[in-house]
Amino acid sequence: MAQTDATQPRNKRSKQAKSATTSSSPTKSRTPNPATTQPVATESSPNIQVLSVSIFCLSNPEHPESQADPKHPPPPNYNGNFDLYAMELPFLSKVYLPKGTSTPQYEELYKKILTYQAKDDNTAQFYLASPADADAGSIFQSQTVMDPMEELPFDIAIQSVKHHPSLSLPSNKLFSAMSDSIPDGPGISALTALEDSHCGIQSAAGLFKLKRVWTKAVSGGDFVELFEGYFSFKVSHSGLYRRKGHGTGENHQWMFWAVRARKGNDGKEMGL
Repeated sequence: MAQTDATQPRNKRSKQAKSATTSSSPTKSRTPNPATTQPVATESSPNIQVLSVSIFCLSNPEHPESQADPKHPPPPNYNGNFDLYAMELPFLSKVYLPKGTSTPQYEELYKKILTYQAKDDNTAQFYLASPADADAGSIFQSQTVMDPMEELPFDIAIQSVKHHPSLSLPSNKLFSAMSDSIPDGPGISALTALEDSHCGIQSAAGLFKLKRVWTKAVSGGDFVELFEGYFSFKVSHSGLYRRKGHGTGENHQWMFWAVRARKGNDGKEMGL
């Protein structure tokens, strides 16, 4: 079973573009309120659209004039759109933990990630629905986790979300270098599965974990945030895909960082 590489160049094809040529039916929005989030971050990505980066606001919307207390940030909110960046990306990991240090440089990493987010460049995107919205589902999509026949990314459902007062992440070579410098904190865990059936897929399942590891007050009483997490998705191919030469399947496992999706000029999240 093949182990995938989250650092490979992103595939420019779009599932939405393909479906537009085969069906005229409208697509269902995954975001209950005005909110909206494409594909592997690379050191340099050509033909990319530069968009402005906006800060996700965590201040009280009813009292915009109030200033947040930088020593007491609000509790993490795991709903909404996020952009994901694999920890194995060397141009990010060297910022996160510079050579000779044992303390994560979260703020510098956050700033570095924003430069790639502004170029519409990432490893994956995901949307976490609010528990209060029964009509919306949580979804994950990456250009590195694709149907080998369709050559389009799987729509991966994030299911059975659980909140934990203390959440640990799997061991990682970066984490091992930091010893106990990162204490466990609150977070969420969930299961991953295909949102729709695929005739060439025998089974597909995995795990998803996410927690906030850094936040900082900025001007205007807002807070910016950085998250860390873990994603896995093991795909077993049926006889059809095996006969077509696609092997027995794939095994995706990533540690990652994530930031909230940027917003467009209309104030809406640019997400899934």
